[in-house]
Amino acid sequence: MGTPNGVSNISEMGRERASDKATEIGPGRQPPKMTFLQGIGFFVAAYLALLARSAWKQGEIRQFLMSCLVLAGLFGVLGAVIAAYVYLKTH
Repeated sequence: MGTPNGVSNISEMGRERASDKATEIGPGRQPPKMTFLQGIGFFVAAYLALLARSAWKQGEIRQFLMSCLVLAGLFGVLGAVIAAYVYLKTH
């Protein structure tokens, strides 16, 4: 009779090269860890989601969305000013 997975010796079944395990995709592979900035982004997004839920329940979702739009505009302006400063300093 044949052996499972073409392995001639049962003791060899559990042995794998480290390079095979690193490239393998499956249940044994660990996902990449979250960076610090990704964690902060996750918590900010969760907080905003909870604020949106609260605003929805209180009937103030329009005001919440308008304030988010104003904040996004302010961050955009700030980013444009910083980008212009960097561009002018490097050219």
